[in-house]
Formats: sequence, C-alpha cells, structure tokens
Amino acid sequence: MQKYILSVDNGGTNIKAVLFDVRGHQIVTEKIPNNALNIAGGRREFDEEALWKANSACIKNLIEKSEIRPEDICCIGVSGQGKGLYMVDSDGKPIRNAITSSDLRADSYCVKWENDGTSDKVFDKILQHPIAGQTAPLLRWLKDEEPENYEKIKWVFSMKDYLVYKMTGKAVAGKGCQSGTCLVNLLTKEYDRELLEAFGITEIEDKLPPLVWDTQICGYMTNEAAVECGCRPETPVAAGMFDVDAGVLAMGITDEKSLFMITGTCGVNGYVSYSPVTNGSVMFNSLYSLPDTYLIEDSSAASAGILEWVKKILVKGKMDGAEYHEINEMVDSIEPQNSKLIFLPTFHGFKHGGGEGSGISRGAWIGLCAEHTDRELFRAVYEGVAFVHKMHYEHLVNNREEPSTIKVAGGAANSRVWMQLFADVLQMPVEVFENNEMSAKGTAIAASVAAGIYSDIEEAIEKMVQPGNIIYPRKEYAQIYAEKYERFKRVLNLMEAVWPLF
Repeated sequence: MQKYILSVDNGGTNIKAVLFDVRGHQIVTEKIPNNALNIAGGRREFDEEALWKANSACIKNLIEKSEIRPEDICCIGVSGQGKGLYMVDSDGKPIRNAITSSDLRADSYCVKWENDGTSDKVFDKILQHPIAGQTAPLLRWLKDEEPENYEKIKWVFSMKDYLVYKMTGKAVAGKGCQSGTCLVNLLTKEYDRELLEAFGITEIEDKLPPLVWDTQICGYMTNEAAVECGCRPETPVAAGMFDVDAGVLAMGITDEKSLFMITGTCGVNGYVSYSPVTNGSVMFNSLYSLPDTYLIEDSSAASAGILEWVKKILVKGKMDGAEYHEINEMVDSIEPQNSKLIFLPTFHGFKHGGGEGSGISRGAWIGLCAEHTDRELFRAVYEGVAFVHKMHYEHLVNNREEPSTIKVAGGAANSRVWMQLFADVLQMPVEVFENNEMSAKGTAIAASVAAGIYSDIEEAIEKMVQPGNIIYPRKEYAQIYAEKYERFKRVLNLMEAVWPLF
C-alpha cells in the first residue's frame, strides 16, 4: 500500500499543506492565506488560535482533495518561521497574539544591549548580535511592557513548535529553530542560564520546552486534533523544521560546497559549515539538521515577498496569477541601463552582516518622475531585491571560498526573468529550484527519517531530491549592474539618516 508524508509549511503569506510520496514526488497541495496583523510602529502579529485553525483546515482540505485514506499518512511534519514569540498558558491557551520574526518593537533593547556591552558579553555563546524579531529581546519587551502576560507563560514556542503542541499536546522545541532565538548556546547546543541572566529573563528558564532534533518523532496526533485535521488519531508527528533549514534541505545541501539564496517573505542567504563563523561578520549562526553542522546565514525581510504588496498597489483588476507573466514581460522590456529608478525593499528594517544597517528602515522608490510607468517600477523592484541578496552574499563569501554556483529557491525562482537578473547581478551561475513548496519538501525529507523510511538525511536526499536548472550570467551586463549596485548601496546608506523621521 502506498504511503505518504504530509507537510505543512507556514510562510509569511500562505499556509500550504503538501502531500508527498516517499520518493519526494509532490502529489497534491492545498493553500490557505496566513493573515498576519500589521500594526502601526512596525509591529506584526499572528492570532495563534486562528493560525491553528488555518493549519488544521488546510490539512483537512488536503486529505479530502487527495482522496487518500488518513491511515496511509505515515508521518506529519510542520515548518514555520524561526524567531518570533509564541506562548501558551497553563491551560494550553494563547496568552496574547504571537509576535512574528519581522516585528520591530524590541529594537530598542537590541540597541541598548549593543551600547551597554550585553551583546559582546553573550556573543561567544550565541555567535550573533540580537535583532528585534528574536525571542530573547521579545521576551524582555513582554516582561517590561506586559508583565501580566509574561507571568502567565507556561511554554515559549516557535511557530512550528506551537503547531506541534496543538497536534500532539507535547511541548518540544526544535534545536534548529531555538538556536536562532538567542536562548541556546551554539557550542553546547543546549539552553544556557547565563544567556537568560544577561537578557534579564531568568524567570523563563522552566518555560523553555525540551530540545529535539528535526528527525525525531515528538508525539502523536491527539483525538481532538485528529478530528480538526481529518487525520487518524495517533498519526506520528515529527519535530518539524525551521522553514529556512527545510528549504536548504530540499535543495540537497549537506556539505560546505554550496551557497544558497531563498527568496521568500524573508531573503535568506547562507551555507552549511562544519564550524560556526566566530568573527561577527555574518548575521546568524544556527544549528543545521545534520549532526555537527551549522547554518551560516545573512538575511533580511527584504526579498521577493514584497512583490505581493507591490502587485496590489500597481496591478489593476482581478489578480488570477496571469499578472506574474505580465510583470515579467514588463521587466524584460527595459534594458537595465535605461532606468535609474531605485527601489528599496527594506520595509521591515534592514540589518546585515555584523550588525550593519538600520533596524527601523522603511521601503521606497527613489528617483520617481512623471515619465515612469509600471514597467520601470516593477524593474526597480526586481533589481532592488537582487541587490539586497548580493549585499548578503558579499558578507558570506568573506568567510569562505566563492562557490561555482548559487542554489536559489523561493518566490523569485518561479520567474525566469528574475533569475536571469540575479545571475547577471551576481555574475554567477544560479541553480534554480522552481518548486514552490521547498520548505514543505525539506520538512518531508526530515519526517521520512523520523518515520524510519530512510536511515538518515543523506539517504533521504538521495531518494527524494532532484537537481535544479542552471541559468548563466550574461557578461555584457556585468559593468552595468556593477554601477547600478554601487548607486543602490549609496542611496540605501544615505537613507539611514531619513528613517528616524518616520
């Protein structure tokens, strides 16, 4: 009898339930909007109960659409954003709305910790500088601003760990997700009380769930959750994955050779390493899914996901998917040297490298004039996103050899025009993975190991991953984009003096 793995990927825009067979073939997909609440002052939240109901409905709809038997699902895995703050009380109920990883409310704590030496004090343990959307500064904000909610906490979760809890009733925390919260010592790979002391949140120590690896079964679907999800009670539930790790896994990356870019709501750039980067020149080190490996990352919420907002502003009439083809045609109709318009996709702050940039930056088109049309505006968006990814890339290659090819996935990977622009800007071949459900697939790979289908991650990748398509750079555009890139960086730096006015 055919067996299946069910993955649920919680992105910043949509929740997607995806059914895979054990060879990694995508059988059917179901999608439901993931409705974040955008609040004044750079605050972004999720209603936790609505998040669960959307996930359970997505799973139920998928099973009904697929017409498979629930008992043919051998394992369920969940992926979600890292960082952020998701909490429940002693009754397992949400205490308040979850705070997402792109939220800016705790930025003042990060600035304070940089200035008073706290960041330097903890650096040798977390190997990164805290940013606003991470769990540690958000917990400190909650303690100071909403002490009544802070006192109610029973468990502190990441997004996917909250969903695992709703499915199984078991409180666990994935090491991959937790290693990006500033609560885990990356050398011991365990929680560290000295970190809690440094951040002034020691009360939270017994609220941190036991740490687990991505390839573990963490529990089984409860009767209540099974009814909501349309699943068989006692269906095994894997630990799930940080969505970035999952996307990297789906590209088949298991060693130090490759560098990747994920172009989603967040632009994630990085590589796998057998040792962390300790010189402070990259944004994040975290624990990867393979034993004794680290994910070296330089990232920001300034990537292809911003196209959804731009599209709503500029595209008239009903949006049915055809507009993406039209946008690609508009961008491709203009030679890069014929438009100087700049777009800054830095809507949610823009920190990069070892703490460079502004945590309060905003987005903008710079250089607008009456002659500009939608064509120039969309081209500037495509270029701005590619330029941001190049900035992150430059921080990363300061710590390693340049790769021969960059693996790219996420929203922009579905546009041949955008990927050609990436190749031209980077002057590097890009291996493009056009599958929209890369995080779901990576989660299925880890779940297949948890379920005992494969013995380890390497075997699962060998059986479940196919290579991407290569797009080569055009040398004739190298100098043009090099000059545009320098202008982009100059404008971005000059705008740092402007953002405090907003």
